[in-house]
Order: sequence, then C-alpha cells, then structure tokens
Amino acid sequence: MILSGEVKLIKPEPAIFEACLQMVGRPAEVCLFIDDSLPNIVTARSLGFDTVHFESPEHLKSELQARQLL
Repeated sequence: MILSGEVKLIKPEPAIFEACLQMVGRPAEVCLFIDDSLPNIVTARSLGFDTVHFESPEHLKSELQARQLL
C-alpha cells in the first residue's frame, strides 16, 4: 500500500505510479489499475498499465471476468 502523505506524491502525478511499480517490483505492463477518476486512468494508461475506469460493481466484475481474474 502506498500512502500519498508518506511518499509526498498524489495521483495523477506519474511519480506516484512509478513509486508503486518500484514497491511491487513489477513492470506496468503486468499491472492492473482500477480507479473512478478518469485523469488517474489516463496517467496510468500512458505509463503502460492495464486500466479499468470504475463505473459500477457490475462493470468492474465484467472487466475482471474478461481478464480472467475472477
């Protein structure tokens, strides 16, 4: 978990996404980012993350099933 107050970074700044990748030791291309804020989705996508723009629980379930994560 990354707490913005601890790392002094906030979304949608690319640096917070990069800090997350460093923490988990994975490239963006193998990570899924889920958020209800479109600016955050745009930044994550530009960095190579797979993204889901959260609109509803049903939509999220469908997206996760499509990725065979559920």
